Amino acid sequence: MAVKQDGISPKVFLHKTEDISAFLQKLWEDAQSSFQCPIKSVLIKPNFVNDFPSDSGVTTSLSLIQSVISFLGTNGVTRICIAEAAMIDTDKVFENLNVRSLFGTDISIINTEHVQRMTIESPLKLDMKHVSLPSLISEFDAIINMPKLKTHCLTTVSLGLKNFFGYLSKGGRRFAHISNIDASIVDLFATLRSIKPIITIIDGTVALSGKSGPIHGTPLALGILIGGINPIAVDETAVRIMGHDIAHVNHLARAKEKLETYTSIEIHGESIADCAKKFIIPPQTIPIKDQIITLKNKVFLKRPVLKNPKKCTRCLSCTKVCPLQCIELKGKITIDYTKCISCLCCCESCQAHALDYTVRWGFIYTIARACAKIVKKILPL
Repeated sequence: MAVKQDGISPKVFLHKTEDISAFLQKLWEDAQSSFQCPIKSVLIKPNFVNDFPSDSGVTTSLSLIQSVISFLGTNGVTRICIAEAAMIDTDKVFENLNVRSLFGTDISIINTEHVQRMTIESPLKLDMKHVSLPSLISEFDAIINMPKLKTHCLTTVSLGLKNFFGYLSKGGRRFAHISNIDASIVDLFATLRSIKPIITIIDGTVALSGKSGPIHGTPLALGILIGGINPIAVDETAVRIMGHDIAHVNHLARAKEKLETYTSIEIHGESIADCAKKFIIPPQTIPIKDQIITLKNKVFLKRPVLKNPKKCTRCLSCTKVCPLQCIELKGKITIDYTKCISCLCCCESCQAHALDYTVRWGFIYTIARACAKIVKKILPL
């Protein structure tokens, strides 16, 4: 069983992008004073889910990564590596985003699909007994996780904890989608936290709002950075900035329940109120006991649909990522719903936004969720 962090209020740094130097300095000082070893080598985990530019709200800002690398170089870090695995062809994503040309001469750029892996026992075993991770993680003193501030059609938000999904093997990702993605996110994070210090920097320069995240939605130019050495507290702060509560973000609520005891967060820099922006997020989970969540998911099923067939470019990315191969191109994209597990990987991989999803019994779902909130206030479940 993973040990919970002590109840001391974690620090989260919230700054405007024009204040990036002060943001990085304060974050680094907090990390150096808190970690038990000096940080001389750093593994950077960006969010390069595809090759959309950062001003779309989808991928981590390259200029932000440059600023972080420059800061690290002047603060005693002698080895830096960017390591990522995209939803689509990672090497092509690196090429189209010009990642290697921007950073490759000074630091390593690694596609984690091609590296050796190590298997580590999961501390919590909520859904994964063992986690397969890139073995190169063990070569670095710390991980700097640089996710994007955005929504996600399956997990409500895609922030720090969800961003680590790129370090799972393809088989691990398939298992998580077929089994329990929220529990798998917590297992993955708990495993990583047990072996490496983590610094989180959430890129809110341009964020993404909307029910079709993480690659389609409405870009929001917020111009903010959110950082800290407690990834759960950083994600919780981000959700509050998005105008929502972590009680409706399953993986984050569960991670806090299992791994944290803090009751408050120290916000340094800007206030949440000054940075907050109401995001449109995907349908939230009804706050009821775990034993009927499975029933809820079957009744109010999210099903992928070919909503915009004219936008389909026949790139076949959806057929390649589908864990059960239930999508085919037969004149147009067809989905075999007898096999579909509603993982929505196809929607996430569709860069043309031809695919979207519907919620079965959506109107009843909305009413049920509202009723569940009322019941919870009267008689907490």
